[in-house]
Parts: sequence; structure tokens; C-alpha cells
Amino acid sequence: GLVSLPVTSQDGGFEFNTIDATTFTNAEAEANRADVSFRLRDFTGIDTHLTMYVQEVEAGYSAPGLTALTDTTNYGGTLSVPIGDRFSFGAKIDKREQEIGVDTEAQEFNVGYKVGDYWDVSVGYRKDERIDNSILVPLTQSEGERTDAVVQVAYDSQTRWRGYGFVQSTLSADEGRDDNDRVGAGGSFRFTERLMLDGEVSGGELGTAARLGTNYLVSDRTSMYLNYTVDIERTDM
Repeated sequence: GLVSLPVTSQDGGFEFNTIDATTFTNAEAEANRADVSFRLRDFTGIDTHLTMYVQEVEAGYSAPGLTALTDTTNYGGTLSVPIGDRFSFGAKIDKREQEIGVDTEAQEFNVGYKVGDYWDVSVGYRKDERIDNSILVPLTQSEGERTDAVVQVAYDSQTRWRGYGFVQSTLSADEGRDDNDRVGAGGSFRFTERLMLDGEVSGGELGTAARLGTNYLVSDRTSMYLNYTVDIERTDM
């Protein structure tokens, strides 16, 4: 049933449009999701973590934070592998296929190196693609591929706080995609054993992005969090 509808603006917030509510009148739709997680140390001798997921949502489905006008499928996974005592490797793949909508695919690869007890250096590579299969594609729609690379340096005080800084550069981009060269910094501070504050701010060719969040540990199995984010690109649009 109809829960809530998102509103979007294509002119910077002067006018907002939403989905025709009659689309969801008497709609019958299902959503299914499956997740699987493996820890492969018992099989490979290396503490490797592997996760995979698939989610299928039928047209007309509506729930808090998830509204599907057409049939939509999401799937992907992550891989985390330690290499020796100081190196680590990570990979992440996410793909969305939407009937008469925007198909997206993102691939991320990261390599980290621990310098002593306090410093960490990591490099990352990301390639993403957007294809709009809508009958009428908006002129403001971003389509095509873009490849970015990032270098990050982090410092962990081993006490209450941790900080990092990063530099990102666009290696290549199709004509329909903007470059995303960016410089930023972030970190976290633990006020008590249960309450932590973290945030990040960055600036670049696509504007200013920021995130501020808190995390409160209620018990060993339960945590509560609240985040506020200023995002320069929404991956779900």
C-alpha cells in the first residue's frame, strides 16, 4: 500500500514534483531480499570476508524509504582480504536494473597499508555507469561512465579520536558525466564508551559535500544512530 512518495526538483528547489499517487491505488506488489555472508578463514587460512545480496521489488511497491514505480532489481557484494600484517584489499560491486528507468553499476577497489601503529595510507579506484531507459529522458539527466581515483591518509590516536584527509581525481568521464575532483577531511571523536560523533566535509567541482553523525551504543547488540548528509550525487535517482 501507499506509505509516502518522494519529491524531486529539477530547478534547484524552486518547484517540486512527485509521483502520481493513483499509480499506487489498489496496487499489489511484493519485495524480496536475500543476503549471505561468508568468513573464509576456516577454508583458506586467510581471514577473508565475502558478502552477497540480491533484492527484487515489483512495480507499485511502497514502504518507508523504498518506492518502486517499475520492476527493480539490485544485486552486488563485497570482498575484504588481509594481505600480510600491513596490507589489505577490498572490493565492492553494486548494480541496479530498473524497467523503463535508470540502470546503475558501480565497481570499487581499495588497497590499504598500515604505517606503524598510528598511520594508514590507502588508494582507491571507482568506476560507475548510469543509463536512463525512460521513455522521456530529462535534459538534466547524467548518463555515461566515470572513473575516479582517491588517496587517503588516516591517523588513529589510539585514544578517543581519529582523523583522515583525502584527495580525489577523475581519471576519465563520458560527455554526459561531470568530473568529480575533490579534497576533503573527516574524523570521529568518542565522548564516552557509548557515544561517538563522526563527520566529513569535502569540496570540489560538483560542490560541497558534508556528513555529520552520532552513534550511541545501547547494549552489546543494539545501537542507535542519527546522520545528516549533504550529498552532491544521489545514486538512487
